[in-house]
Amino acid sequence: MLFALSLDLIALGIILGIMISMGMALTMSIVVLIAISGKLASFNIAQKNKTAILVEHSIETFAGAALATIGLLLLFANI
Repeated sequence: MLFALSLDLIALGIILGIMISMGMALTMSIVVLIAISGKLASFNIAQKNKTAILVEHSIETFAGAALATIGLLLLFANI
């Protein structure tokens, strides 16, 4: 986007900025929809089976640890 602006291609730079924003919004919306549907599916399974509750908590713990690990890796990559 900044490259297009540096070449005095204002319209192209604005279009690129809008497209990048739309792509990020679409990606985040899809991730949220997948997370919500997975949560609903795990709740439906947990009501039928008590060991599913343990599995659900394990998945949540693993997901949190994975997210923290990725964040730390990205942080240390920039240091």
